[in-house]
Amino acid sequence: MNSRSCPAAFRVSLCDETCLEYTARLWLRTALVVWAGWLGLLGVLWVVF
Repeated sequence: MNSRSCPAAFRVSLCDETCLEYTARLWLRTALVVWAGWLGLLGVLWVVF
């Protein structure tokens, strides 16, 4: 983590939580994109076949 963006007293609680939230959002976004891609692919296959 960048120590300049986080004071020493809040480094663990604030920055780790921010990193955790960022990671959670990234995983959620990835899961949604994958899910939408599978639904789109299944929809195309359903129409074609």
